[in-house]
Amino acid sequence: MVGIPTFMDISVDMQVQELLECMKSLGADIKMDADNDATETSIQQNLGKVITVCDVAFTTSCTNDDIEGILYSIVSVIVMFPEQDMEVHIIPFCDKLSSAPPRYNNTYLKALMLLFHGLPEVSPLRYNVFYEMVILAGHLDTMKSVYTGMANLRKQFIEPRLSTEQLQNLLRQIHTGLIQNHSYESASEVMVELLKTYTEDTASSARDDAQKCITSALADPSTFLLDHLLSLKPVKFLEGEPIHDLLTIFVTDTLEVYLNFYQNNQEFIKSIGLDHDKNIQKMRILSLINLATQNAELTFKQIAEELHIDETSVEEYVIQGVKTKLLAGRMDQTNKKMAITSATHRTFGRTQWQQVRNVLSTWRGNLQKVEENLQTVLTTEYEMITTS
Repeated sequence: MVGIPTFMDISVDMQVQELLECMKSLGADIKMDADNDATETSIQQNLGKVITVCDVAFTTSCTNDDIEGILYSIVSVIVMFPEQDMEVHIIPFCDKLSSAPPRYNNTYLKALMLLFHGLPEVSPLRYNVFYEMVILAGHLDTMKSVYTGMANLRKQFIEPRLSTEQLQNLLRQIHTGLIQNHSYESASEVMVELLKTYTEDTASSARDDAQKCITSALADPSTFLLDHLLSLKPVKFLEGEPIHDLLTIFVTDTLEVYLNFYQNNQEFIKSIGLDHDKNIQKMRILSLINLATQNAELTFKQIAEELHIDETSVEEYVIQGVKTKLLAGRMDQTNKKMAITSATHRTFGRTQWQQVRNVLSTWRGNLQKVEENLQTVLTTEYEMITTS
């Protein structure tokens, strides 16, 4: 057990000296200044020495508590410096933790969180710290501890605002972490936000990001409505390529169309990391939803033929479809039918807008008839009263 510096009411210089002694006691090759000069320059230099050799604690017999104490002590000193002097320490400190042995990742993440919240809210250095936090959280399967949605992310970096490049790099790393944690729905949302950062002029440079966005959405077992991706500029740039054709199938087409596509693009499906069997499962649900938008009632035979399954499996897929909340209905197992109560269109274009227009026009006409009938009743009652 090493002697971890715990600071009460001592100067910054003394805190740094204690850290130097601690590093030296752990076997670090570190030079101690004999004159013990307490100028600001010497304090900065000594803290730099501590950060340079602090990884000695990761390769010795130190316990997790020892390492935690050392890192917390370093953080407590860093945040005492004026903001303009922090960068020279924060970036090397983050680099040390990012390249340290992974067995202490949880401790590194806690130290970075402490540093992040210890920095002024307007400090641009918070970006560097948060970026490393995301990397560690992804490895630890604890992304929820650092990323809680785009709204909160924006609040954390309101001022100063991140540059477009910084935001894109951060969103890519968040996406990677969410995929590592199997949070596919959130990962898809992050990729959509990333693609929104591109303009007409830069859309062509977003090819990789656009493909990741599409594959993430297709791989997510809980994402079924995908038409919003087609309007993104970087996705439009992929028109004519297999990845865009595949997305279009999941947006508008049926299982039969997907199976035909797969026959000619088997290697492509594998190369982008998608599972053919899972694609079939999702396309069956999408095909069922498609059927439901076109019919008020479906027979089990119709469903089985459209989904390429036995009639004995129909109920299973109907239940899965209802669970998506994009489909509602009532099954009649005796007569092998399903009455459709409601179904959400997979895409919303001119045809769907026309349907909405027709429904609203009918509704307005019905209201006018009700108003006319009420007026007739009121007029009749009034005449009865005045003539009595």
